[in-house]
Amino acid sequence: MGSQTCDSQQERLPLGSTAAAASCGAQPLAGHGPALSVVHACGITDAFEVIRVVRANQAVLLNCSQLTSRLGSRLIDICSGGVCAMDGQVHRISSDLVLFAPALTRVACA
Repeated sequence: MGSQTCDSQQERLPLGSTAAAASCGAQPLAGHGPALSVVHACGITDAFEVIRVVRANQAVLLNCSQLTSRLGSRLIDICSGGVCAMDGQVHRISSDLVLFAPALTRVACA
């Protein structure tokens, strides 16, 4: 099998921005806190980046739409395990979109 190369894209949005609010309404406690990073996954190695960002007390919106369903599920499983090990939160937005948040981030989905 040939390997697919792709540069994963990551965007950092302040949680107070309109774009971040549209991404399920993650809000830090006490009006300050982590930014929201958006990761457009290209492979399994993006799990390390997601876990690193949550470990740095930032929420991550993981977009797996460019992956096969099997690889996307595997990536979400790995990220979920790492984030849950840090007492973080996992919120599935859709089959290809998952929000990972640090323990002290309040997430309110409408």
